[in-house]
Amino acid sequence: MTWGRSLRRGGSDLGCGSGHITAHLRRLRLRAVGIDASPSMIGLAQEANPELRFEVGAMAALDIADGAQDLPAVVAESARVLPP
Repeated sequence: MTWGRSLRRGGSDLGCGSGHITAHLRRLRLRAVGIDASPSMIGLAQEANPELRFEVGAMAALDIADGAQDLPAVVAESARVLPP
């Protein structure tokens, strides 16, 4: 199953680390998947939140279905306001 199918009516926590935000999204009754490039962080997140889904993945190559049409505008705005 791709993450994209599981993220409809939910979200993902990219760079989830220990999974705190993923757990918060679930408390808000959203489907959420925690994604991090570090297998050790995914292990910590899964240990702390065994009922949640966590996956190892890189932000540059996500296995998530297309669906964020306004993403280019969001990324451009983030680049505009963040320091170099």
